[in-house]
Amino acid sequence: MPETPTPEELKLEAAYVAGYTERCREIWSHAAADGLLWDALEPDDYGPFTVDDCLGDLAQGFGYLSASEEEAYASGRDDADWIAASLAINERFRNSNGDLYALP
Repeated sequence: MPETPTPEELKLEAAYVAGYTERCREIWSHAAADGLLWDALEPDDYGPFTVDDCLGDLAQGFGYLSASEEEAYASGRDDADWIAASLAINERFRNSNGDLYALP
């Protein structure tokens, strides 16, 4: 993002961050009460993960590259999916109850 962002760039960045944050929280809503998710196939090697593992990889400064707030929001959601997918080998998680969740 430019050193002094314009009001429009700030709106785009806010939309990106909102999309990213919302998507991370949606994915981790599939965790059990403990808030933990593991890789579905290799839980001993990959996990547990919390929503903070997803939120902590938020790379701010990309929203301004979008043409609209809607595009920035969608881009943030896509990036959150990409980060979550990088945590699980086959893009599937298991919660502590044994329930599976596959990323779209």
